Amino acid sequence: MESELDRRALLVGTVGAVAGVAAGAGLLGGTAEAAIRAVGSITAPRLWGYQSIKKPVPGKKNQFTRVTTPVAKSMYEGTAVPTLNTGGLCHWEGTPQPGQKGNCVLFGHRTAHGAPLYKLDQLTKGDLLSLTYGTQTFYYTVVEENGFVRRV
Repeated sequence: MESELDRRALLVGTVGAVAGVAAGAGLLGGTAEAAIRAVGSITAPRLWGYQSIKKPVPGKKNQFTRVTTPVAKSMYEGTAVPTLNTGGLCHWEGTPQPGQKGNCVLFGHRTAHGAPLYKLDQLTKGDLLSLTYGTQTFYYTVVEENGFVRRV
């Protein structure tokens, strides 16, 4: 089963585009005291690049190797402003969780607080994204200029 997420809908949902409207309409709920809860992580190499980590070689004293992995951003639950300002992506409460039937809505800043969606417009057909939620990992690939499809 495949589910599609329209990239334009994701762009519209970014707080950089609708923060004033959402705040004025009371859509960004929660309080400053609300607990910020990380529920997963997302990797998107075209958006955030790779990091190189120096690791010791097992059984070899004073020898190290470099391991390159995609940079991951945290995914948080909720729409409160403090949660949004963490610099990761947020899951819009009331929409399906990752892996459930329907469209899971994620949003984040495009130009502030680490700008996790700054390069969103640079995603191209074939780019791979992975979303880890709990113990499960879901893989998405950009299949056309305006959408993603989850691999099953």
